[in-house]
Amino acid sequence: MNKTIMYATLILSLCFLVSCNHDCDPKTKNNFRQLPLAHIADLEQINSMFLRNLVLLSDSCCRNIGSAHSGRACSDPDSLRKTYFYPATKHLLKLYLPESESATLQLIDKLAPHSYYTNDDVLITNFSFRADSTVKYPVFHAQCGDSITEHYIIFQKGSGPAGSFYAGDRNVTLVKQKLIKPGWTYYIIRYANN
Repeated sequence: MNKTIMYATLILSLCFLVSCNHDCDPKTKNNFRQLPLAHIADLEQINSMFLRNLVLLSDSCCRNIGSAHSGRACSDPDSLRKTYFYPATKHLLKLYLPESESATLQLIDKLAPHSYYTNDDVLITNFSFRADSTVKYPVFHAQCGDSITEHYIIFQKGSGPAGSFYAGDRNVTLVKQKLIKPGWTYYIIRYANN
């Protein structure tokens, strides 16, 4: 019986290591993924939903964040409303969006079928957006040692100069960026834990 448990543990460990090594492979983590690029029309449809409901989502996510942080309001000077991205998971979108957006929510379920991140899906389930209509769509995540590599497709109205999106953050290295179409950029970034 102990040998069975030992073999099962060994097999699970090897599966984990193979999967981790695959995600940590420089060719995998530093190349633009074709899967989300092939679904850019679907991302545009989801993006239209975000923009249609931006005020509603901002208020709702803000209230949700406030309740999780001792009732802190988003009107605080250093609040998320004024400085950072709002988090938007599939769960929050289903909770806050009107019934009229059910077709888009079903599309999100199709592109991001899991409730946890997986690099086999078009999208990862944790989106984020800002009140200035910028929306981040995570499409890859790999933790390799003490660094994390993430891929985002970002919609940003009137985007600034090349590389400016992540400028100023000393923990972030911009690995690659690619303009997909006007307003849409694919970023590969690396966070280093210093």
